[in-house]
Amino acid sequence: MSHMIVPHADRRPVPSLERGLVIGIDISQGRFDWRPCRHQGWGPRRQHPQSQAGFLTFERHLEGFVAQGYEVWLAQESTGPYGQCLQEWLLARGWKLVLVNPFHVHRTKETRDNSPHKDDEKDPGVIADLIWHGAYHAPRRLTGAYAELRAGIAEWGSLARKRTAIRNEAQALLEGWFPEVKGQFKDRLCLSVQSLIRRYESPRTLVQAGKRSLRATLRRGTHGRGERYAEALWELAQSSVALPHGQRSRVRALRGLVEQLVLVEARQAALQEELRHWLAQTEEGKYLLSVPEVGQITAAGVLGGCGPLAEFRNARALEKFVGLQLCRNASGQRQGKFHITKRGRSSTRHLLGQMAARHMQAGGLGYDWAQERKAQGMPPLAVEVALARKLLAMLYALARERRDFDPDRWSLWTQAADGVPALQGTPLAA
Repeated sequence: MSHMIVPHADRRPVPSLERGLVIGIDISQGRFDWRPCRHQGWGPRRQHPQSQAGFLTFERHLEGFVAQGYEVWLAQESTGPYGQCLQEWLLARGWKLVLVNPFHVHRTKETRDNSPHKDDEKDPGVIADLIWHGAYHAPRRLTGAYAELRAGIAEWGSLARKRTAIRNEAQALLEGWFPEVKGQFKDRLCLSVQSLIRRYESPRTLVQAGKRSLRATLRRGTHGRGERYAEALWELAQSSVALPHGQRSRVRALRGLVEQLVLVEARQAALQEELRHWLAQTEEGKYLLSVPEVGQITAAGVLGGCGPLAEFRNARALEKFVGLQLCRNASGQRQGKFHITKRGRSSTRHLLGQMAARHMQAGGLGYDWAQERKAQGMPPLAVEVALARKLLAMLYALARERRDFDPDRWSLWTQAADGVPALQGTPLAA
C-alpha cells in the first residue's frame, strides 16, 4: 500500500522521529515557559525571565540536549512584541527556530486531552505538537534598512490612527462650540479654524473682540491666507447657535486636541523624511517608486512588511505571505464563493487595497480592466481585490528583475486571460 502514499509538494520537513526534540516556548510579559517534547510525549515545564541571565540559562539547557545527541527545534507563537527579543536572540546565535500560528494553537489545544483547558503548563506542549505535523513557518528576519522600514511604517500606522481619533474628537466638540464653521471650510480643522480656537473662547467672545481682532487673528494664524474669510466668519458668529454654557471647558479641550494634532502631523512629516532615507538604502525601493501612484508610504509599507521581495520563491508565495491568496469552502453540492485568506501582513494588505482603489479610478492603471470586470457583473470589492493581487505580482516582478515600471508591458499583461500569468486569477473565476 506504500505506493498509495504521495507526499505533498509543499510538505514542510519535520524533526527526526529518532533524534528530534522540539522545545515548545510560550511567551508572556517578562518571562517565558518552555518544555522539551518528543513525538511520543512532553517533558517537564520550566520557566525563565526575559533577561540576559534567563536567555543564557535557557541556552545551557539547549546545549545539554544537543550534547545528548538530540536534533533540537525551537518553536514559539508569533504573538506580537513579547517574543521578539527572545526570537532575535536565538536566531542570532544560530538556533533553529520556527513559528506557529496562534489560531492553530487555539484550535488544537484539545487534541491530546479532549479538554478546552488552556494555561502556561499546557501551551508549550501544544505548540510543539504542531511542529511534528509540519504546521509552522520560518520567521522572516529583517535587518538593516528593511528592519527600519518595518518599524517606521508601524509608527506611521499608529500616528495615522491617532490623527484620525484626534480629528474626530475635535470635530465633535466643534458642533457645540461653533457649529457654523463646518460649512465654511472643507477642512474643519484647517489653520483658520485652529487660529479661532486658540484665540476665542466662543463665537460670542469673537463678536465682542471685533472685526479688526478677527482679521489679525486669521492673518497671523494662516500667514495671510485666511484673512479673506473674516467677513463671512463675523456674520456666522453673530447668528451662531452655539451652546451658551460650558464653552470654557469645551474650548480648553479643543485647544489641547489642536496641540496634539500639530505634534502628530509634525512627527508624520519628519517620519516621511526618515522613510525616504531608508527606502534609498534598499535595492528595490526605486523600482517600486517608478510605479504611478506608489508613493513613499506604500513602497515603505510593502518592503517593511515583506522584506526583500526578490527573496520569495515566486509571486504566489508573496501573495500567500501577505494574505491575498484565494480560498473557498466547498462541500458536496455547496460551492462557496472565493475570498482572500487574510492570513498574513494586514498592514501591507491594507496598503495594497488603497493602491488598487486609486488605480481603479479614471486614469489609473487598472481603470479599463476594472470597468470590463464590472460590466461582466463582478462586484466592485472583488474587482479591487483582484487588482490588488495583480499589482502585488507586478511589484514582485519589478523587484525580482530590477527594472522600472513599463506601461506597455502592464497593458499587455492586463490584456492576457485571467489565470495565465502568475496571480492573474480573480474571484470571478469561482
